[in-house]
Amino acid sequence: MKTVLLLPLPEIGHCAPAIRIARRLRARGNTVKWLALPAICGHLENAGEEVLPLVSLLRGNLTGHLQERRALIEAAADGRFAQFVRALSPDVVVVDVILSLLLLPLQEIGIPGLTLSVTLPDDIDAKALSPWLDYTPSSGLWGSIKRRVLFAGLHLVAWILRLYDFENLVDMGRRSLIGQQLPKTILRRPGFTVLYHLPVPELIACSETFDFPREQVLHRHFVGPCVEAMKNLVPFPFDELDGRPLVVCAFGSMAHRYRGHRNALCRILEIARERPQWQWVVSTGQAFSTSTDIPANVIAREWLPQWELLQRAALFITHGGMASVKESILAGVPMLIIPGACDQPGNAARVMHWGMGLKIDAKATKGRLAGAIDRLLTEPGFRAATRKMQAHFIKDNESSRAEQLIEQTAECPLTQIPFTPRWNQWPMDTRMPSKDGAIPPACMDLHVEGKESDNNTFVLNSRNEPKE
Repeated sequence: MKTVLLLPLPEIGHCAPAIRIARRLRARGNTVKWLALPAICGHLENAGEEVLPLVSLLRGNLTGHLQERRALIEAAADGRFAQFVRALSPDVVVVDVILSLLLLPLQEIGIPGLTLSVTLPDDIDAKALSPWLDYTPSSGLWGSIKRRVLFAGLHLVAWILRLYDFENLVDMGRRSLIGQQLPKTILRRPGFTVLYHLPVPELIACSETFDFPREQVLHRHFVGPCVEAMKNLVPFPFDELDGRPLVVCAFGSMAHRYRGHRNALCRILEIARERPQWQWVVSTGQAFSTSTDIPANVIAREWLPQWELLQRAALFITHGGMASVKESILAGVPMLIIPGACDQPGNAARVMHWGMGLKIDAKATKGRLAGAIDRLLTEPGFRAATRKMQAHFIKDNESSRAEQLIEQTAECPLTQIPFTPRWNQWPMDTRMPSKDGAIPPACMDLHVEGKESDNNTFVLNSRNEPKE
């Protein structure tokens, strides 16, 4: 039995996959506790999780999760975070990949860790490019040229953003947590968020089947959707659903941040009024009040029990956040995606590529929006493609890969991430071994060999040999 600590980003969407992993770890006999910033404590407690608030580590008057994250990094810089975690005597710590720098002081005191990403890897990849980009791979000479040009352009944009320190959390992490420049073995990923290549296992909470082909990274593992059926969290009048084809519309908890989505929601309500043969359920979120003029065939609520409604839906209109996309695929429901920001354009591109739905701009006219909705509700190909992907997601969602990797990291911890000049002479290469079998000079990596076996076990190798 292992003691596992989970440290999520203080956002609801980042907690959902970790909640499923936590429950499955407990079912395997492990002890799981959460280290949580104040912004997310209430949500985790409502889900029945044991929470250890990090309030005592935070200093100053904090308003919002960004300030909480920065205060936590300051606590890690002066040793208070490592002291707090050491007192809990964990066998392993799992942190959100955006908070990956917090593993550095823990590795220094011998506590192994992993990172958990709730969406596709957002570093710039030579094949898949970036999930932040509305891009679909194409074959042929023109496709190759387009990919190379976009690849170079993304690197240029990422370099400019880093040059001008677009989010000072980057600079704060480098200066205050390390006290000096980061070791050359710990490289900042070429992307648009504050992420680093750390020599620890990275768990990707998604099925690899959904992604475009990408370059393999030695310590990166797709561990399935990690979707937990969360029931009865939001009250809803299910008795008002009358059997008509159901259209569910929800733009996530951050919809109020997306420009144009409020107007798109108003157009959707107009379309719903003109199509009484369908029943509509709409999440208004913080976009506007539910006292707005709502058609008779529409049930509008600020928040929805999304997972339960998708089990009955014929169509899902969504912003394309990874959590919503995974739930829709697991329910076998085609999607109309109106992307907002971050990974949503890339998720929409993948949904369209696999034939599971359509993408439309938030500024699209009412006619275009209605045409897309009509197609998705009448053409059976979209549902057939979604059901095909659904089979992969259901299988991967039952996999115990994440739990096994966490347990085996606790049993066979990685070497500490050193900061000595000797280590700086080893440039870190995170790619897979070449065809001749040469192993990149890196720290000890966990590497899953082959696929899941009949007895649901994995073979892990640890390597710690410098290249000759």
